[in-house]
Amino acid sequence: MQIIWLRSKTTMPTPLEDAVDRDRLYKILNNDYAKKLTILRAPAGYGKTTILSQWLRKTNTTIAWLSIDSADNDPMRFWQYIINTLSEVTQTDINLELSSLLSSQDPSNLESLIDSFISEISNINQKISMILDDYHLIKNETIHSMLTQFIEYLPENVHVFITTRSKIPHLPIARWTTKPWYREIGMELLRFNYEELQQFYEKKKLLMTNSSILPIILKKTEGWIAGIQLAELSMRSSSSNEIKFDDFTGANPYIFDYLLDDILKSLPEDLQDFILQTSILDSLDPNVCNNFTNQTNSLNILSDLEKMGLFIVRLNADPPVFRYHHLFAEALQIEFKKRYTEEKIQTIIQHAADILYRNGYYISAIELLLKNNNFSLASTWIIEYLVDIFTLGQTSTLVNWVRIMKNNNYSIPIEIFVMDIIALISAFQYEEAAILIIELEMRQQIENWMEQEENLGVASIFETVKAYAIISSAGDVKQALAIIQRQLKKGLVSSRWDNIRIQYNTFEHKILRTSIGAKGKIQINDDAIAFSNLMRESEFKDQHMTVFGYGLSAETMYEVNAIELASEELEIALESGLRNNDPGLFIPMYLLKAQIYIKNNNFSSAHLLLTNAMELVQEKHWIHILQTMNAKCFILEGNLLQAEKELATSKFVNGQISN
Repeated sequence: MQIIWLRSKTTMPTPLEDAVDRDRLYKILNNDYAKKLTILRAPAGYGKTTILSQWLRKTNTTIAWLSIDSADNDPMRFWQYIINTLSEVTQTDINLELSSLLSSQDPSNLESLIDSFISEISNINQKISMILDDYHLIKNETIHSMLTQFIEYLPENVHVFITTRSKIPHLPIARWTTKPWYREIGMELLRFNYEELQQFYEKKKLLMTNSSILPIILKKTEGWIAGIQLAELSMRSSSSNEIKFDDFTGANPYIFDYLLDDILKSLPEDLQDFILQTSILDSLDPNVCNNFTNQTNSLNILSDLEKMGLFIVRLNADPPVFRYHHLFAEALQIEFKKRYTEEKIQTIIQHAADILYRNGYYISAIELLLKNNNFSLASTWIIEYLVDIFTLGQTSTLVNWVRIMKNNNYSIPIEIFVMDIIALISAFQYEEAAILIIELEMRQQIENWMEQEENLGVASIFETVKAYAIISSAGDVKQALAIIQRQLKKGLVSSRWDNIRIQYNTFEHKILRTSIGAKGKIQINDDAIAFSNLMRESEFKDQHMTVFGYGLSAETMYEVNAIELASEELEIALESGLRNNDPGLFIPMYLLKAQIYIKNNNFSSAHLLLTNAMELVQEKHWIHILQTMNAKCFILEGNLLQAEKELATSKFVNGQISN
């Protein structure tokens, strides 16, 4: 099961042909392009997305657009979308260069991902406009932190535009406002002025017989563009071409419901049903809408709604994809819940989710079910999709889904529960993982789930995970040893996860710096040695965790100057890393072997080893690490000129290779 990357999310929306030209804002954006960050902040309906899509079409820049939704609160999914989009529009292979970094939630790996991404785009000889539309939907602190790092070190050829309905408290806006490279365009600038209002009605071909009406509209709406559009629609639906102004104030929370009710009820009943039911979809693919509504003319309907100016945005021209304006969709969904019975609503939701799922939109389908409390079907599909979540590195998505279900007191299926614990451990959230481990052990006392045949494989994984959590958090090794001994007595049980390898290392030059090395906190004592020996001499001997243990042991032995033991251990780890094509294991071992050669003043062997290692990998960050070590070798043998040449070819961050 492969994830489908939605082109509608990465395509700049197409403005309506009769959209108002906003020259005063174009001028501001043109003058500010030398800056590197522009934030457009205003409530819904102020034309943030429209003004950017209008202006960018007039520029000579490469455009990388991302329309954000709530499912993007996963660091890997968020940055995969950005990197894949930028790679496509710049016609580069950045996505391939960074692919190995796009599969781990390790915080240090995420920081390295941003450094590497910045390095890659700085080499692109193009002016790039990167747009993050609806960023207020992002709640994930890791994404905020990564974006802060990205913006503050942004190369000169890139300008980031962010649209948001509200303040973004987790971005250092206060600090950025003092920088010459920052600009914020707010509600005051975005609202229509009189000339723009006049142009709006001229383009809509609505003649104002009473010249005093425009100032009244401007005063009542306060330039709120959505309110002006609604007033225009109200006028069209009125037989007298009059606008109802009772309680009409700009961005008034009641005005939208008032005018929507007036406008929606003027449409044929079957069209009302189409609009209300499709409002639950994040994007409107005509083929999906046809299946969902049992019609064949959804494209015509959506195109007609666009011509009517009924708050619909064309996201993609070919193939055509639309979405309702967020403000309109929110109001429609309120009406949707008012108009239909709860039973009818759940039938519609499940039907829509089923169509999305069958068309490959797995995340959208699951999100729709979770949003509407259909946790039973959602959890069934999550289990089907679970392996892909880990393969793609989108474990934060799983964590978010589990939190939604737990917050609604839904009993999480065991396999999802165990994988959620693994996801938390991989992101170094040990305390939260420990709480869930205790909770699952309590469920064992009540449900006896570990003895149920369908859970035997997952139960075996759970025991191993508990031991790994203890080791990676530098906990009591005796406890981990007892868990493994108990598990061996029971015997390991096969499951579908047997061939899914956890990526213990995607970036670090030392295994001691990874989670399996407890980030350098692991202590080698009699208990640790006993644990290691048990893993090596049991059914666990071929498991990925055990093999990494050899590499961990080799680095530890080297640090205490037990060179002979280090050499023996590293050869076993090196052979396994090469056999499994895992550079996260064999590159640190090549580096350690080079260190041993250097220690013995065997510089020629070190150079040859490192050069050969470079031919085994394509990822630039591994090559840069090897080049830096090679330069260090040249320095130690007194060949400074060659060291400079080697360093000149490396763009990697200084200090990655330490003594």
